[in-house]
Amino acid sequence: MKTLKKLSQIPDNHPLDYPFYYIDLKYYIDSKETALVGEKHGKEILKKIEDHYRKLWQCEKLHCKIIFVIPKKIVTVNKSFIRGLLKERIWKLDSKTFKNKYKFHITEYTLPKIERAIDMLKYEQFDKLCNDLEDRAFLPKGTILRKYKLK
Repeated sequence: MKTLKKLSQIPDNHPLDYPFYYIDLKYYIDSKETALVGEKHGKEILKKIEDHYRKLWQCEKLHCKIIFVIPKKIVTVNKSFIRGLLKERIWKLDSKTFKNKYKFHITEYTLPKIERAIDMLKYEQFDKLCNDLEDRAFLPKGTILRKYKLK
């Protein structure tokens, strides 16, 4: 696996002089990998990225867009990997903000899988909120709240 040197620290109050921050996953994944799967693996990759530079929420403040460059040899990315890698950011930001802030450079075949995984994670967040409301309000399971979908 290739290693990168840590970048010099940029102060938190730095203006957005760096509009794009590219995260090339080829530096963080095994050279023999062709599929990105598993929540645990996603979390491991996220930790490597954050150890190398800084937390994603800090990058959001410094950069207009965060672009994940996924090598062409990767043929699939599943929802559990995206959950491990980006769940906190997906749940923290609203859908429109997340989709404007985070971009993915990947094959046309795999990009819809990532977008679908992001939408499903947003729905999971809403479903969790509905379950919490049902538990707190003593509503019966399967109440109308679960039929609404976030976009």
